[in-house]
Amino acid sequence: GAGLVYLGNDAQSGARLIVDASSNNYRATIHNGTTSQSVALATTTPTTGQGFQLAVQLEDDGTNWRVRLLLRVHPTGADSVTAWSSTVTRAAAWGSTTKLRLNQVGSAGTQGSTWVRQLALCDGLLSLDEMVGRL
Repeated sequence: GAGLVYLGNDAQSGARLIVDASSNNYRATIHNGTTSQSVALATTTPTTGQGFQLAVQLEDDGTNWRVRLLLRVHPTGADSVTAWSSTVTRAAAWGSTTKLRLNQVGSAGTQGSTWVRQLALCDGLLSLDEMVGRL
């Protein structure tokens, strides 16, 4: 029940971006406050002791949003990428109380236990290698 990454308000309402797991696969959900779209990786989540890099790409064309995930599990180094989600109408704003959270969705969500070494938020649709290069 815990999210890996959450961008949104404490009440889990309005515009929000959630990265969590559906069954044993990472999933990204973009929500505009009314409508949501999700994508899930076909690759299972990493197991205990495995390192991984996960990127969420949020495309914003000024009218619509869509999202996709990129995953690289170590030591294999093989990349998994979802297709783009269907679009949702872009929210007018994220809201003044928007926060970036790790291991929890909203203020009352279940606390997760994933160890996160680095988290970065960058403009543009970057590949995993480009994102790592900016860290």
